[in-house]
Amino acid sequence: MTPPLGSPPFAADSGVPQARRQPPPPQRTAAGRRLFWPGALALTALALFALGYLPKREQRVALAQDLVERAKQPERVALIKPKAAPAEQKLSLAGNVQGLEETLVYARADGYVKSFHADLGDSVKQGQVLAELDTPEAQRELEQARESVAQGEAALARAQAKHAQSLATLGRYQALAAGLASREELDQRETQARLDDADVKVAQAALSAQRASFERRKLQQAYALVRAPFDGTITARNVERGSLVAAGRSQALFKITALDSLRIFVQVPQNRVPGVRTGLPAQVQVAEYPTQVFAGTVNRTASALDAGTRTLTVEVRLPNPKRVLLPGMYASVSLPLEGASAGFLVPATALIIGEQGVKVASLDAEGKVRILPVQIARDRGSEIELASGLTGQERIIVNPRPSLREGAQLAAAGGV
Repeated sequence: MTPPLGSPPFAADSGVPQARRQPPPPQRTAAGRRLFWPGALALTALALFALGYLPKREQRVALAQDLVERAKQPERVALIKPKAAPAEQKLSLAGNVQGLEETLVYARADGYVKSFHADLGDSVKQGQVLAELDTPEAQRELEQARESVAQGEAALARAQAKHAQSLATLGRYQALAAGLASREELDQRETQARLDDADVKVAQAALSAQRASFERRKLQQAYALVRAPFDGTITARNVERGSLVAAGRSQALFKITALDSLRIFVQVPQNRVPGVRTGLPAQVQVAEYPTQVFAGTVNRTASALDAGTRTLTVEVRLPNPKRVLLPGMYASVSLPLEGASAGFLVPATALIIGEQGVKVASLDAEGKVRILPVQIARDRGSEIELASGLTGQERIIVNPRPSLREGAQLAAAGGV
């Protein structure tokens, strides 16, 4: 049908007026798509960079400014005042427990161990037989010495008889001297009498020597019985039955220790020697009995210092009636040493130890460092006792840096 005159034209295919129809959207080309995505990614990366970098940059700038401000301020250190060391101090020293008497028993004769009459751990009395030795050679020598004594006695008797006969003959010749005997015969009889008298003296001396040899052999035979030298306890036995032993110090048969009373030797440093005296009470502790304290007494001192260690040897004696303590134990001995002390105590961390000796660092009223040389009197663990170098009014730096120098400006962090 033909549209009426003046009517708007219609699309031939849709029946919509041509004036209302929209043009189709333009189509993107492949080149446009390639340019769009890289630009978007660059903008995104730039935005992320700005969000991450700029705050961190501001933080670094602020931190640098803070460091500059802190560098302008002096370092703050902890301070402490030295305190006076107590006048009476307990000096703890280490030592080994020993028996009051202790010795090794050796054989006095050559032979074999025949039997034991006491063994390890037995308590023995002085003179008690500990072991018996079989000494066949000594027995034979004793018999030979006995026979020699018998021969000597016979020789002496013969000499005495001959001497008596010579005296009797001399007496008869002297009675006949008036004209019946010549002077020569009388002189011969007198000489014979003197010779026989000398033979008697020689026989007597030989007999004395033979008897002495016999007594010596007899004494050696008595050494076949090994006896205890004092009351004590056998703490070691080093031979078995049948062992060959020799007289002398070649091999000890037993070790005997007196356990009823013990002693401990300790070494007192030179600076603590003035407080040591005989009769000073001592307290002894061993790790095996941590809750027990054993009372002892300073019995004697060496009265001279050891030139190598500059220490005084002190003997502490303590009773041991229950035999709780044993020789060889490691013990700690505490001595309450008296005497005024002019030293001061500082923390061990306050010491500066270098090539020029031991020093401490103090802070004066103006906040400047003063390096003070000191002398150590005693190491008390966490604290050090100083013998000299301080007056007690200093403000000591608790933990000084090794590189700390004289005159450095510091500030007190607290304390004094």
